[in-house]
Amino acid sequence: MKRLLLSLILLTPILFLGIIIVLIFMGHIVVIPKW
Repeated sequence: MKRLLLSLILLTPILFLGIIIVLIFMGHIVVIPKW
């Protein structure tokens, strides 16, 4: 149980970073054609 909680604590920031990177890439894909 403690190990699962620790892995969740470690995975949460990685998931957030992944979502932010995806949003940035999608933003660039949307912005570049407008130029």
